Amino acid sequence: MTHGQFGVLVGLQECFEESGKWMIKAILLFSKCNAQSEVQLNANNFQILYNQSSPETQVKLKAMWESAGLGEI
Repeated sequence: MTHGQFGVLVGLQECFEESGKWMIKAILLFSKCNAQSEVQLNANNFQILYNQSSPETQVKLKAMWESAGLGEI
């Protein structure tokens, strides 16, 4: 849960790439624990982050998401 909370906190500071890294870590860990509600919560937060970021940052966030094996945004 802490990884996801760090992601939200850093996102509020508009450090979108760092925020995305934390959220992806949270999603991957919750996936391993089969905690689907937490996976969905963090995926939703990532989507909000993605939508708030600049087009240049969106490209980087999308690449992070896909390289983590999470499919398409």
